[in-house]
Amino acid sequence: MNTEEIKMKNSFIVLIVSVILVSCAHQKQYDGTHRLSDMDLSNNLPNYILPTELFDKGRSIASVSTNKPTDAPKVSLKNLYFNAMLGQYRQFTAFYNARTINSCPAFHNDFIQQTFKIDDSRVVNISSIKFQKPEYEPLLVLKLNNVESLIDYYNKNGVNDIDLALKSALVKHAEMIKSEVVELCETGTSENYYRFHNFYRSEKYTHLSNKSYLKGLLKIPVFSNMLLLEDLFQKSGIHYKKDSYTSMILDYSNRKELFLSYLNKVKSI
Repeated sequence: MNTEEIKMKNSFIVLIVSVILVSCAHQKQYDGTHRLSDMDLSNNLPNYILPTELFDKGRSIASVSTNKPTDAPKVSLKNLYFNAMLGQYRQFTAFYNARTINSCPAFHNDFIQQTFKIDDSRVVNISSIKFQKPEYEPLLVLKLNNVESLIDYYNKNGVNDIDLALKSALVKHAEMIKSEVVELCETGTSENYYRFHNFYRSEKYTHLSNKSYLKGLLKIPVFSNMLLLEDLFQKSGIHYKKDSYTSMILDYSNRKELFLSYLNKVKSI
C-alpha cells in the first residue's frame, strides 16, 4: 500500500469516527438516575395545588400502606408507561382536532394494537365548564404560555372568555404530551419515563410524607394527566374512563389508595 492509499484510508476512518461522534452528540442521553428531590422537580409540568386543608387534622388524607404489590405488571414498565401516555393523549384529543401520530418504530406492536378511541358522544364541551373554587382547581394550574397560567388569567379577567383560555391551555398541554409520546416512539425512552421508573418502583421514597410523595407523583405526567382528565371530564358531565394501561399503573403503584384518596378530596372541595 503506497503513501497516498494510506492517507486516503486514514481520512476515511477519521470521517467515519466523526460521523459517529456527531450522531451521538445529537442524541438525547438519559442516565436513568433522576431523583425526585425538591431540586429535581423542575420539569415542564406545572406545580399542582395541594391545599393545606387536605392534610389538616380532621380532613387529612389517611396514611396508607406503602408496600409494593406482590405481582409484577404483565408488561414491562416502559411499555406500560408508553401505552398509558398514548391512551391519555388520545383522551385529551376529545376537545380539539389533533394531528394523529402516524408511526411509532420503538413501540410498533403496542402502537398498532391500541384500540382506544374517543367517540363523538364523549367530545368535551369546554364552554360548559364552571369553576366553583378557582384556588383549588387543577385545570387552572395549566400554563397559557411560559409566564402566565390559567389562574393568572382568571384573576385578571374572571370568567370572561375563560372557555377560550382553557382550550388554549389544554391544547398546549396535550401537545406537550404528544411531544413526549413522539419522543418515546422515536427513541424508546424519555426523561419523564426515568422519573416514572425511579419513583414508581423505588423503596427510597416510602419514607416521604403524603404531601411530599404527592408533590413528586404529580411531576410525572402519567399521574398528573389522571388528575387533569378526571377534572376535565367530570366538569363536562362525562364519566372519566381510564384506559386499561392507566388503570394498571394505579393497580401496581405504591400508595394507590393515597393517590385515589387525593383525587376524591380534590373533587369534593
